[in-house]
Amino acid sequence: MEFSILGPLEVHGASGLVDLGGDRQRKLLAILLVNANLSVPVERMVDELWSDPPRTARRQVYNGVAALRRRLVEAGFPSTALHTEAGGYRIRLDQAVLDADLVRQRIAEADRAVAQGRNQDAIHLLAAAVGQWRGNTLDGSRTPLLDSVAARFDEQRIGLVERLAELRLAAGEGASLVSELKEYVARYPLRESLRGSMMLALYRSGRQAEALATFDEGRHRLAEDLGLDPGVELRRIHTAVLRGTGHPPARKAYEPAAPAATPATCTSYLPPRLSDFVGRQDSIAQATEAVEWAAEANRPTVLVIDGMGGVGKTAFAVHLAHRLAERYPDGQYFVDLRGFSARQHPLSPEAVVDALLRQAGLPSALKPFEFDAEAARLRAALAGRRVLMLLDNVADTTLVPALLPGTPGSLVLVTSRRQLIALPDSHPVSLRPLGPDCALQLFKTTCGQNRVTEELAASKEVVRLCGHLPLAVRAAGSRLRHRPMWTVADLVRQLQHPSQRLRLLGPHEQTVSDTLLTSYHRLSDAHQRLFRLLGRQSGPRLSARSCAATARMPLAALEQGLETLADDNLITACDRKRYQLHPLLRDLAIELNDRAESTTAVSIEAIGHASFGRASVVSCRSAADGPHPADGSAA
Repeated sequence: MEFSILGPLEVHGASGLVDLGGDRQRKLLAILLVNANLSVPVERMVDELWSDPPRTARRQVYNGVAALRRRLVEAGFPSTALHTEAGGYRIRLDQAVLDADLVRQRIAEADRAVAQGRNQDAIHLLAAAVGQWRGNTLDGSRTPLLDSVAARFDEQRIGLVERLAELRLAAGEGASLVSELKEYVARYPLRESLRGSMMLALYRSGRQAEALATFDEGRHRLAEDLGLDPGVELRRIHTAVLRGTGHPPARKAYEPAAPAATPATCTSYLPPRLSDFVGRQDSIAQATEAVEWAAEANRPTVLVIDGMGGVGKTAFAVHLAHRLAERYPDGQYFVDLRGFSARQHPLSPEAVVDALLRQAGLPSALKPFEFDAEAARLRAALAGRRVLMLLDNVADTTLVPALLPGTPGSLVLVTSRRQLIALPDSHPVSLRPLGPDCALQLFKTTCGQNRVTEELAASKEVVRLCGHLPLAVRAAGSRLRHRPMWTVADLVRQLQHPSQRLRLLGPHEQTVSDTLLTSYHRLSDAHQRLFRLLGRQSGPRLSARSCAATARMPLAALEQGLETLADDNLITACDRKRYQLHPLLRDLAIELNDRAESTTAVSIEAIGHASFGRASVVSCRSAADGPHPADGSAA
């Protein structure tokens, strides 16, 4: 009997395709097959089949398995192979074939063929392995477990396609590969290995212009979707194709998959550092000192780099990582968790661990993904090794501890807009906007030395209006560079109006305002109202007492709210009672407050009654919200 999961679930017996019955029986069989030869508890089956299980869920599972067993036995499957155990079921495949097992066998045979120099045999074996897929894995069978397994098998499929393309290119193929690779590149536009193989295939078919266009398309997709530049290998192929001085160098030869417990070494996934990085010498010295102290104390090093949106945390972390990379020769890893991305959902914990496992050279497990087990596998693989891990754009501390290597010798850099106070044994490095001289140097680098030199006073005013914030300064310089008919004074006039300033700073798709708003939207309603209120305060410093008087609320409650905003780097604590609001954040607070007042009948007195932390008083409500609760609790 043959079981097929690499496509829609199918079972073939001696008489042909087996009718499995209804959707529930198909899902039950799929759950058992992806756990072949393992016991699956009934509770696990119930959780997979229902998000809100009925009282009869267990009985329905029993009935479904019984019906499934009858159909399989009628088709010739041994009745003892679908075994009932205490609390669950197990399917044994001793006398059956699973297509996923055939794939594993052919991969192992291909590895042996390559090791023996039989590359053509390896090509045939890998082509047969890829040919096992009849479509998307387990297509039509949807549960959380099956979705995870399907994603993992489909990832294995594209990995095999990449390895097969490398072998065929090494064998001198070109034109015959183009049409196949085009389909895969269209489906997986961010896979640089596939794109590089297609560029080589096009070039060797005499289609140099199309090969260069393929690179440009990939560069734009990487920049738009991930904010990254193409990797070293893809750039190398592009340079060779661009020069057109003969066939580009051959791709790295196909290598058999490494054993599961043997991570790859000397691998760097760090993004390139910015060429216009300036300043931060004090912060670099502080971070380096913390790294050296931890090394002397024989402890793992965790640096938390925090700061407001646009202050340059990622640029600083990447610059620091490259500076220290030689100390960590066993690998440098990078994952953007997208905790504060404006137009992307945060990565799931499973996706983060999976990305790090791949970068560490560990093959994806074909079993159901279990976060705790996979995180433990990652820590075990990194134990005793000197690795650097950069976790960028982290929203909170819930995920980070599970990823930290447990042995000395490693460095973990974490960037976040929040002060991750709850992360134990970490060293904080808080970034502030650049100093005036460094901000001016960044502006020069972005828009051009001559324009700044000719209008030095206006240039200083531009960086002042940008609040010396690196993101805003770069955006202003970039806009001026793309407006050669403007003078720097023209840009100053454009930036003088607060609401226009926020929208002008940045490309159309992502303004500074959008970046700052992602922090605002993560606040509770009460803290959003407090932030808007701060825009009404005059002067560069915010006094907790004056804010409390304006809001007409107890000083202690307001101080608690201000401390939360400081933790989120939306204000800066100058001392115990005074705070500072960045000019661009003040512009945003004013705009948000004006917008709120124009759409709701909200009074400052009502804002003053908002609750923070444990305080429980009547919160701000619009007239449309109806009456407040009778007990006076927060709405």
